[in-house]
Amino acid sequence: MSGFDTLALAENVANFPIPIITGIGHDRDESILDMVSHTRVKTPTAAAAFLIDHLKTVLDAINDAQDRLAHAAQQKLITYHSSLITLSETLPRIFTAVRTRHEARLDALNSRLAHSAHQKIINYQLSIINLANRLPILLDRRLMTEKHRLQLIEEKAKSLDPALLLRRGYSITLKDGKALRDASALRPGDEIETRLANGTVRSTVLPSDPSNPFNP
Repeated sequence: MSGFDTLALAENVANFPIPIITGIGHDRDESILDMVSHTRVKTPTAAAAFLIDHLKTVLDAINDAQDRLAHAAQQKLITYHSSLITLSETLPRIFTAVRTRHEARLDALNSRLAHSAHQKIINYQLSIINLANRLPILLDRRLMTEKHRLQLIEEKAKSLDPALLLRRGYSITLKDGKALRDASALRPGDEIETRLANGTVRSTVLPSDPSNPFNP
């Protein structure tokens, strides 16, 4: 039995990552290996039976978990299927309600738009009627204003008429049909025309005579 009491074997068993089961077969003698192992049984046959029982327990637990998982999944599927049926029956009603609500909103909006457009048309018609009533008055005022302005222009034009100046005693001297404003523009021999209120005088420019103070 000393072979099962070595320090190196005991350390390997104690530190082994998988649980160690010992079944040395000497129930009367307890070795150090039995002390440090995970589970101690009497014989190797008992160790095999222990493993078989443990594996059966694990298998039974796995089978039970599998059955419960399958049952839970089936219940979930039934629940989801029932929910889908309920939703498929509810969706048409929801869609109908939503469509009815939106149609009502659209009808109300169309009514408001039609009323607003009708009111706008009435306002524009009233504005046109008001403008039509005011237009003759505005035209009369404009015509009077323009008539007064034309009268002022006519009076101003009359005041600038050369005939009025001639009747007041003034005269106009023309050279080549144009009004003469500067005597220095004349040369001896030039013919000029002097218009009076009654009649016209034609003259010829003479050369300058220093002895005649009236003939520069």
